[in-house]
Amino acid sequence: MDMMRQFDRWAERARWEAAPTPDVSACVLRRLQGAQQAPAPANGWFVGFAAATAAAALICAWVGYVAWIELAEPWQGWLHELSGWGVL
Repeated sequence: MDMMRQFDRWAERARWEAAPTPDVSACVLRRLQGAQQAPAPANGWFVGFAAATAAAALICAWVGYVAWIELAEPWQGWLHELSGWGVL
């Protein structure tokens, strides 16, 4: 029970103390100034690579679409006839 009384005294003392207020504004301002002075990284190779892969993907998509249409054409006619049953 003695330990509990000691803990209660510590809690009472802690209630009377004021919480510290940290001042981080100087650190934040230093970080912002450092970020403004840093040069922008050269991403020219990345933009060129992204453009080349996008062009390759567009060509592959177009060729794939044309191939799909050629392969699916016989099925499209059959499905069109099947879906028309009972309409007329």
